[in-house]
Amino acid sequence: MTRKEALAILGLPPTATEREIRKQYHRLLHRVHPDAFAPAEEGCAGGIREIIQAYSVLKKNAAAPETAPGAGWQNFGNKRQEAEAGSSRTSSGSKKPFWNAPINENAWMEREVLHYAEDADGSVIGSFTLARGRYLWTPEEDFPLFLQSLLRCSRELLDKADEGLGREAPAARVRYQAELSYLLAQQFMDCTALLTELARKSIRPDESVIWYVSAMLEYTASCAEPGPGTPLFPSALRRHRLYVKDADGRELGYLSFRDDRFYYVIVPLFEQRQVRVRLRTAERAPVQGRRKSGSVPLHLWLQMTDPEGTRPPESLNLKIQSLLDAYRREA
Repeated sequence: MTRKEALAILGLPPTATEREIRKQYHRLLHRVHPDAFAPAEEGCAGGIREIIQAYSVLKKNAAAPETAPGAGWQNFGNKRQEAEAGSSRTSSGSKKPFWNAPINENAWMEREVLHYAEDADGSVIGSFTLARGRYLWTPEEDFPLFLQSLLRCSRELLDKADEGLGREAPAARVRYQAELSYLLAQQFMDCTALLTELARKSIRPDESVIWYVSAMLEYTASCAEPGPGTPLFPSALRRHRLYVKDADGRELGYLSFRDDRFYYVIVPLFEQRQVRVRLRTAERAPVQGRRKSGSVPLHLWLQMTDPEGTRPPESLNLKIQSLLDAYRREA
């Protein structure tokens, strides 16, 4: 989306100041808020998703000339979804969803799609609900807010369990909530599709596809750190962490990522045995004035074991039910 297109969506002239853009954004966003299910206002050429995207473009390119391309949100360019997004009512006047992400109809429950609320100066003052449904996460939804929506879901499920038993929350509740949130994340994330969208793709001479991700080794071993270029190998999966070892079989630590999204995309693929992996340590950036951290940079290459997607999905609902049953048995 260009700056010119963003201004047109918000109904603003090319001379609009940053303050005018911010005021118009908040005015329009409140008028098309999902709770109201109001049609798009006059002077606004799009629905709620276009309003948010347009503001993002203008906010990131406040000083850009009118002809400069807007950066928009990272990976926002899903033309099919942009074309489908619009006002909150269809031509017949019936209600239309505000969020057009794919839906997992088999998900355990609905979740909220959240958006940051800002004051007139652009400072974040909280969040509000844009939509509620069984929507899969897509990169145009802020990821920390997505995780917050999962925490709300897990809290709601555990609250119902405690209320049904007429008890105070047991000491183990925090552990159950973390596990429940992780399972719900798998229901609302298409890991295979997101890997192809977030990772870097390359094609080998035999035409097989390899995905590259920058990763980290959280080093826990007492032996010396491996130098750059050292090959590493999977050791074990424990508590949703992939532990790795060196060629001598010494377990060195576990895999982590600078981008939290990859944890929820890649670790489930390992747990479902959907990928093959190749690991090699990378060059550590020079550190001045402080000690080395316990993290070692890694090169991570992945290959799907089922590129056609023919393997039947596991039943996460059974895992969620089993987890809730175990929680109810907690003293």
